[in-house]
Amino acid sequence: GRSSGGGLAVLDARPARDDEAVAVRATILAALRGDDRPQTAITGGGRGGVLCLIVDTSGSMAARHRLSRVKGALEAALREAYARRDLVAVVAFSGAGARTLVTPGAPVEHATRAIRELPAGGRTPLAAGIGHGAGLLESLASGQHGARARVALLLTDGRAADPEGRARAALTRVVASADRTVVVDRADLSGREAI
Repeated sequence: GRSSGGGLAVLDARPARDDEAVAVRATILAALRGDDRPQTAITGGGRGGVLCLIVDTSGSMAARHRLSRVKGALEAALREAYARRDLVAVVAFSGAGARTLVTPGAPVEHATRAIRELPAGGRTPLAAGIGHGAGLLESLASGQHGARARVALLLTDGRAADPEGRARAALTRVVASADRTVVVDRADLSGREAI
């Protein structure tokens, strides 16, 4: 939320250290997921944060209406982020590679249209998609938005061979350049966090 005086924008939560305030709601939600550690809020300061959505739009994601459900969830995330005055970036990957569909600071209408028109099909260039998202997050960390908290959300069904470990290496870069990284595996419809 945001305080009426334009104070801290709460983006997410992480395990609290001994000297940090405990976020009650986040601690309860973490306990429901099986994590009994007290949680503290991740805040982006009065200017909000940056939400980087890295979305698999390959043919396997289009199967069984997975992508349509993802689009609905992404639109809800967009509305919430813009209400908090957070910035949103959208990276899509399928076929031959990855591209940035929405740059941070784009109007909500542009972001919503890009989500609704996500193309689907082709193979899953997992390493390229995650690597593209990592590059965007790294540029945000050192650019004009460097003071904002960065949250990365990767949505994929993970159906790609990675014998050389390039996708894993790219995900390591994402985790290193984001304050919080959440991976949602659409293959089994469960969320898995990488911190």
